[in-house]
Amino acid sequence: ADDTGGLHLPEPWRRAEAVVRAHERARAGLRREPGAEAAFAAWIEALLAPPEEGVARLQVLAEGRSAYLVLHVIDAFTLGLLRPRELAVGLRDFPAGAAVHDSVRLVKNWIREEGHAGYAVLPHGREALRAIFLAAGSDSQRLFAHLLPFDTADLGALPAIRLVFQHGGYWVWRIEPVVGAAEQS
Repeated sequence: ADDTGGLHLPEPWRRAEAVVRAHERARAGLRREPGAEAAFAAWIEALLAPPEEGVARLQVLAEGRSAYLVLHVIDAFTLGLLRPRELAVGLRDFPAGAAVHDSVRLVKNWIREEGHAGYAVLPHGREALRAIFLAAGSDSQRLFAHLLPFDTADLGALPAIRLVFQHGGYWVWRIEPVVGAAEQS
């Protein structure tokens, strides 16, 4: 699949974006798929939508069939890079101590002091914790923030999407088929 829609380019390279994307497709052996950019944009819009609306959008993208959505916690940061005017997501590394609870408390205190709306934590090497944080309270009301382990999330509470696997920073969700649609998967 052509995944160059998620390619984040530094500002000085943006004038050559088409050339860079073409080079990345050629390097990876990808063909330019008709409609791939629109499908990728629709997927991003679904993840940025309010939870129930976002799930419905994913069901439409799955054409009414069951499908799987694989997200990694760092994808929240990537969404912020792709849509910086719409979403404020940051990351910061903290030292990891011997007691993980003490390290997480350090993150939690920093989040509170800075006034950020929510956070998720994952290990980053042996000696660090990486905090992915949501700067604005409204960002915690987007679908991706309910599908990843942010402290504001109610994981598993959304209808029509079910957690089927979680390992490390990866979360795999099954998007249920639209009721009445023939399941073809």
